[in-house]
Amino acid sequence: MTDTKNAKLKLIKLGLIFSLIIYVFSTLEFSSVPIIDGYANKPSFFSNENCTLFINDVVNNHQRTIELKNIATHHSQSFTILGIRQDTLKKAWKNGFGYKMSGSIYLSGQESGIYQIDNKIPIIIKPPINEQTDLLIVVPYLNYQAHSNAGGKSFFAHNSLKSEAAVQLSFNRPIVITDYEFTIAQFANQYLKKYKVGYISDLDILFYKQIEKTKMLLFYGNMSFISPQMRKNIDLFIASGGNILFTNNHFMNNIVRLDLKRKQILFAKNNQKLPNQWNDSTLKQPNYQTVGASYEIGFLVDSFPLLIRKNIKDNELTIRDTLHPIFKDLPNSQKNISISCTLWNGPPLLGLNESALPIIDSTKLAMYYYKVLAYKWSEYNGYKLTIGSISEFQKKQDSGICINMGCGCWIDSLSNNKIHAELLQNAIQYLQEKSMRKKIY
Repeated sequence: MTDTKNAKLKLIKLGLIFSLIIYVFSTLEFSSVPIIDGYANKPSFFSNENCTLFINDVVNNHQRTIELKNIATHHSQSFTILGIRQDTLKKAWKNGFGYKMSGSIYLSGQESGIYQIDNKIPIIIKPPINEQTDLLIVVPYLNYQAHSNAGGKSFFAHNSLKSEAAVQLSFNRPIVITDYEFTIAQFANQYLKKYKVGYISDLDILFYKQIEKTKMLLFYGNMSFISPQMRKNIDLFIASGGNILFTNNHFMNNIVRLDLKRKQILFAKNNQKLPNQWNDSTLKQPNYQTVGASYEIGFLVDSFPLLIRKNIKDNELTIRDTLHPIFKDLPNSQKNISISCTLWNGPPLLGLNESALPIIDSTKLAMYYYKVLAYKWSEYNGYKLTIGSISEFQKKQDSGICINMGCGCWIDSLSNNKIHAELLQNAIQYLQEKSMRKKIY
């Protein structure tokens, strides 16, 4: 009888041990499986905040480890949260995905930068509100929301259900960052170490105090979507002596409204469509009054002399001011260099002069100072030509200086084009040296 009991106890123990082994192995296997998707409660955080996460996981109700990683330095930190297999709300593009909370992670000690959670969920850690910086890099969060069709729709018909673009989009949707973020972050980590660099999202521009203490803002990639309050604060920043470097294709083309309470970006309000282009004639607030150039009204012209067409050289940038500090690493005699960017942006034009060079419409531009530093001809849709420019402008004598690099691909090509990297470094150094805000340091 005793032997039978002992045998049963041994079987029970073996069963428990076997179950434990299976559990451990299943946990290890599960932890190695990536999360499906998810989002945080907001795009940017200070380094002393809780970040609330809503994660869709492969297994329901399971403790798992997640990794928070800086995409430039690759420094990482691990946290434990609850994995949940999530359901998605109907019309999730505007209502949000409605995920249940997976947990919160406390952000402490991380430097300002762009981070990813398990290589899926991007968040930005920004500098303290009163910290003085040399440069703030602005991540175009609204642009990624506008283009994302997570939940079924975006602001564009081509990737929306039934080819019907949305007029409302929720922030509570998974979004992904692009190569631009990795490239600009790695560029800053490698080449801008002598400056105090911070990162913010474009939404942070809603709060002027977030940008008040920096010398300079850097806008990169495509940052088409700007709310009226964001534009007002950008104009205030420039007027108060802040410098700006634009490396964008479509900077500030589209007007959006923001409902922070409902966490929505809007192209319409109360089902009434609103003007959605800053260059709408009824607004009388064209974007080139802020940024000195425009994709839509800039250097896009239908017809050119045949001579120009025949003499266009691929990738040739013509430098008009070879002595400008942006071009300091080039020989003074070198007026043409090869770049892979197509320059799309330029100021409003009156036409071309006898040398087929653009004549700027200074009445429309209404700047204290404006100069085209370099320009480049490019084909557009196979039959038109554009002339985009690298340009410098200043609204008033006591306002900040702005450099418009003409396109967003400066960032895209930094890692494999030495000239692009040098010109961008030079532009940053020039704006730092010309800063009127040195007295705040």
